[in-house]
Amino acid sequence: MEGSWAVLLPSGTMFSFEKLEVVNMKEMEEYKISVDPPLSPFRFTPASLFSLFKSKKQYEKTKLIPPPSLSDVPVELIHHIQSLLPVKEAARTSIFSKAWLNAWQTIHKLRFRFKGMQQEMYYNLMLRALLRYQSNLLTIESFDLGLVISNKETASLVQDWIRHASSPKACLKELLLDISVSTDSSVTLPPEILSSKTLNSIIVTTDDTSADVKLSFHSNPEMILCVSLRVLDLEYVFISDDVLAKLLSVCSLLEKIRLFCCDGLKTVKVKNLVFLRELKIHVLDIEPIVTIINVPNLLKVDYFPLFPPIERPPPFNMDSFRSVTQLVIADVLMDYEFFDTIKSKLLCLESLTLRIGDWAQENFVISSVSLKKLDLQIWTSTQFVIEVCAPQLMSCVCECHEPAPIISFAAGNPKHLKVTTV
Repeated sequence: MEGSWAVLLPSGTMFSFEKLEVVNMKEMEEYKISVDPPLSPFRFTPASLFSLFKSKKQYEKTKLIPPPSLSDVPVELIHHIQSLLPVKEAARTSIFSKAWLNAWQTIHKLRFRFKGMQQEMYYNLMLRALLRYQSNLLTIESFDLGLVISNKETASLVQDWIRHASSPKACLKELLLDISVSTDSSVTLPPEILSSKTLNSIIVTTDDTSADVKLSFHSNPEMILCVSLRVLDLEYVFISDDVLAKLLSVCSLLEKIRLFCCDGLKTVKVKNLVFLRELKIHVLDIEPIVTIINVPNLLKVDYFPLFPPIERPPPFNMDSFRSVTQLVIADVLMDYEFFDTIKSKLLCLESLTLRIGDWAQENFVISSVSLKKLDLQIWTSTQFVIEVCAPQLMSCVCECHEPAPIISFAAGNPKHLKVTTV
């Protein structure tokens, strides 16, 4: 048997083994050794090794250490490797050794993606896995579930699974739900989600297959205790004004908020969130009420009303955007006051995306001392005359209907300029 081994020498010896090669494992007769200062490696027998040491006591302290194997990898590292692999590939690592099998059975990130598959055959397996985690007091740091809900029985199962994963003993930190709901079904997420004090990320999405509410997110505002929440990302999810207001008031550590086409929302109040970096609001309500106050570290803002009213300014005060570097805003009244705010208040702005509707004035000036990237989306038959005063501008991209706008640059054309008509 051949293999690479290491030798642990007693202190005080002048020899160091750079590579120890066991040529005959059974007899342990030949080794390779080098000395310090380095000399040419030579072979020796156990007897010659003994002669290198001053006493038998030193020789007895010498130990052969076997080389590391897959079983020696720390379980934390195994968990990390398995979490980065696709689920099937991660499961296959369990054949490496008992250590890898045990790591797979206790992994802290659970992923169940059943979309496009025969779900019934997996339901019992998934429930057993969650019960095993609960009975053995195993933590679930991340719970990632994707499937189609086709009936009430499936909806009830999903509620139970989420309830198990978000129990206090599980110590859930990240919840990711990607759920499709059929026409005659719906699901209400259990209130335990928002009662978890360890949860720091909620990402829930569903498809918009019809105008009816398909995924409801109800909770008693008094039960909202997720004080560690940092990411709130909801897409096509029903959530009431009261629940959102309580959520935003309790979760003072929020860093990212994304509310995409969430039915039931009319009022969004973002206040006193000093850690907030990213805010994205795509609203369904015709006349939303949006308040943004005291967000000193806000960097990215994206606002898009899907059913914009006629000639309405932004429903929030952009004075709170002094730290914003990326701004996307669509279908609001863009008049002199709007562009003056960009010029005088948004002094850190580097990227600006405007979707310009029929109620923007035909001639306007976009002025910014810090702007580097400008994207214009003009979906109207009006021919706009746009003057851009941005000395640091490097890119300008315009997508529009005919006729194309007339764009001039006071500081010279940017390096990248593209106008596309559709």
